[in-house]
Amino acid sequence: MARRLYPIFLDITDRLAVVVGGGQVAERKALELLECRAQVRIVAPVATERLQSLAAEGRMEWLKRGFDPGDIDKAFMVFAATGDRAINTRVCQACAYAGVIVNRVESPEASDFLVPATLRRGQLTIAVSTGAASPALAAEIRDGFARQFGAEYADYLALLGEARLKVMREIADPQARRRVLLALAKDSSLLDVLRRDGENRAKEHVETIVARAAASAAEKEEKSHLSG
Repeated sequence: MARRLYPIFLDITDRLAVVVGGGQVAERKALELLECRAQVRIVAPVATERLQSLAAEGRMEWLKRGFDPGDIDKAFMVFAATGDRAINTRVCQACAYAGVIVNRVESPEASDFLVPATLRRGQLTIAVSTGAASPALAAEIRDGFARQFGAEYADYLALLGEARLKVMREIADPQARRRVLLALAKDSSLLDVLRRDGENRAKEHVETIVARAAASAAEKEEKSHLSG
């Protein structure tokens, strides 16, 4: 029976992530981890030029040798990313003993977690997984989302985030807040304004929507007090 995996987004800022291996796959994992602000440790006798440069710049640690079980001490997560199945097995065994989650790149079924095909647009993250049944299909679905959700969604999410803070400050009634936030999320005209007229006009559009909603909420509250 297929495994049932629990989907989750993790904050790995300043957490130690160990990548055992120094090839292209290990490089890709290291770059993704650095992007998420993890502390990265590479364990490999040799490494790609990019990994060597990152280590020389002090952006990550490189243990220039073979794997030792002590390398995963205090690690939050581990990637077994060598081209040697025997070494990857040793890494997984060490992780099982230490209680550290591990991803074995060539053997998803032996991994504690899988890395999905991911699309990022600022605060928007879309992750697609097929449970390792077809990584190629996961990538194809992600690419379809990439065509649907363009680069402008980064600015769009930033605007919605600012609008949410403004709504929380200016509208006291929880139900009114929910109505306004839902209206903003469903308001396709905001995205159209952003695409057509730019960020400043889109911000003005948000201000107008929130101001109207705040005024309406205040009016309803006043009527409620008067009728009470």
